[in-house]
Amino acid sequence: MTRKERHRLEMLQRVRDFGAAHVALFPESSEGAQAFAAVTAAAEAINTNAVKKLLTAKDGQEALVAARQVVIDQMRVIAGTAKAIPRLVTSDPKFRVPDRKADTTLITAARTFIADAQTDRDRLIRLGMPATTIPDLADAVAALDKAVAERAEGRAQAKGAQTAIKDAIVGGIAAVRTLDVVVINAIRQDAALVAEWKQHRRIADVRSSSPGREAPANDAAQKAS
Repeated sequence: MTRKERHRLEMLQRVRDFGAAHVALFPESSEGAQAFAAVTAAAEAINTNAVKKLLTAKDGQEALVAARQVVIDQMRVIAGTAKAIPRLVTSDPKFRVPDRKADTTLITAARTFIADAQTDRDRLIRLGMPATTIPDLADAVAALDKAVAERAEGRAQAKGAQTAIKDAIVGGIAAVRTLDVVVINAIRQDAALVAEWKQHRRIADVRSSSPGREAPANDAAQKAS
């Protein structure tokens, strides 16, 4: 989460705790109780999706790195062996491991390696290239292709989790705006409780370089949007 999102989550959690501590003031069927329930649900949704975003953002990264390296290693075996065949390293060398390691570029190059290596397979093997190199490269390309797809899916899920976080914040802030009215009406005769509510309802001011600075309660809703 961003710093701004974290500050809003912290505010929602404080508001939730205020409602739990003073539940007797807000009967179950009241607007206040429903708004506090919405705040609780929003805080839970933010926490859940923050964890999901963290996990899915990393999902498949290790497998992708490993699969990429296997493809490169197998291509280098073929390229290194092909150096002993003059016609393959003259004017139009067939076996070049791409300098640019973009996965789509690498996959395309590896598939070309496989096709070209099949043509000279027997000669390459006589030069000492392991007989399993070409099928191993084909397996590695398939694994890399799968890892790329899984990584893309992980990023899509992380993006979805971020959208869910933003939606939950919007919903939570809307409930807090309702509580700004309901709570004050319920506790206006208790100055200490009013001060407690305002303290719980504050949102840290992300514009300030001072971590302890907070936005006033009457400005917080505007800053939340």
